[in-house]
Amino acid sequence: MKASNHIHIKLLSLVVLVLLVIPSCVSELDVASFSFERSVVVDAVFTDEEKVQTVRLSYTTPVGLDSLAPMTGARVWVKDDLGTRINFVEQTTGVYSTRQVFQGVEGRAYKLVFVTEEGKQYESTSEVLVKSPTIEISQRFAELPSSEFNRNEQGLQFFIDTPDGAGKAQFFRYEWNDASKRVPYPAKFNALVEGLDRLQPELQTIAVSRQVKNLKRCFQLGFSNNLILGTTTGLSVNSILDQHIRFASMERLNFMDRYTIEVIQYAVSQRAFNYYRALKEFNESNGSLFDQQPGIILGNIKSLDDEEVVLGYFEVSGVTRQRKFYNPNEFNQEFAAVFLGLPAVCHPRNIKVVDNLELLQTSYTGPFVLDTPISIDYFRDGKVSFSSDRVRLGEVALHDFVITLRFDQNDPKGFRFFGKALLAPVVCTDCRSHSEIGEEPTYWID
Repeated sequence: MKASNHIHIKLLSLVVLVLLVIPSCVSELDVASFSFERSVVVDAVFTDEEKVQTVRLSYTTPVGLDSLAPMTGARVWVKDDLGTRINFVEQTTGVYSTRQVFQGVEGRAYKLVFVTEEGKQYESTSEVLVKSPTIEISQRFAELPSSEFNRNEQGLQFFIDTPDGAGKAQFFRYEWNDASKRVPYPAKFNALVEGLDRLQPELQTIAVSRQVKNLKRCFQLGFSNNLILGTTTGLSVNSILDQHIRFASMERLNFMDRYTIEVIQYAVSQRAFNYYRALKEFNESNGSLFDQQPGIILGNIKSLDDEEVVLGYFEVSGVTRQRKFYNPNEFNQEFAAVFLGLPAVCHPRNIKVVDNLELLQTSYTGPFVLDTPISIDYFRDGKVSFSSDRVRLGEVALHDFVITLRFDQNDPKGFRFFGKALLAPVVCTDCRSHSEIGEEPTYWID
């Protein structure tokens, strides 16, 4: 549910912004000059998915504060057109949920009601739940103008269609989330420069220890952060066709080992659609605080006690989800040709092998077997060190490190330990170098 929470927090922030920025002619922006009147903010999506349904209630805060103030101690319920009452309880501060999973029913009309701790009553209009049709995700190679660079940006454009038609649904809101797994040569060992010999600065002492993090199993996660709307009105067919959902740039997909995207389709009422469209138009107007403002964008919730402005919308919707997984060679041919040529920096020919790295004296407790790989765990603290002017850390990282024992007649003990380092560019060994990295999603399938 993280993606859903993410988009709705963005929506609420936008609604609050609309309320606060309605200045008249002002020569200089002075935050202290804004008048502030606390308003109720509602974040509620009631669906036909079998899950714990949730309502978030809060209050606006003065300009300059980063977050909304949660509303605590309220009594919250949803009632349908047959008189059934579904009670919500406060699970965490300002977050109210059903006690167990509940599934809205197609064709039923639902209304949100809540009463604050002080006794003020609020109620939404009735919203009919419309079933969401099935969706099918598709993708193709695209080049779009970049907002960051003075050039077109290559990548994948994801679309959805409703292959079996839209049924009774005409208005839709969309969310997406995606994840990609990286990288081709995950670092199995850490390598750290411990110190430099002042007399011989070209010789650096490098300590090697086992990598405790599985850098092959780390993931870059993404979520939609803007409003994506679609409608069948005005179309010659009752279907959604080529609805743009997500453009994933080549930079986002580079060094990717596997990719997944989920699209969530919400079938909403025309009233909800018009509300979201007004928010979207305001958000994309790119006007300044001193342009003429469109006024407050009202939702479908009102106070039963006075004329107080209530922000937010009680959405009732049917939901359809689809998730797809892709390997790079499964994308369309045009994209695969470009994509497979990009990570040339990680080609096996760019893996540098440095052999015969003599280890510095250290405590060893393992078996003495010649010319056989030795576990680093047999060395004190699971760490070995060596001095070399042939290994330069920085833009490269240690992908692998192999230790062997060799017989040496010139050594009093007759044995020496040697290491072989396999070095690769950091972008090929540590997925954390690309962007913020998340843990493996629960839905991931290799």
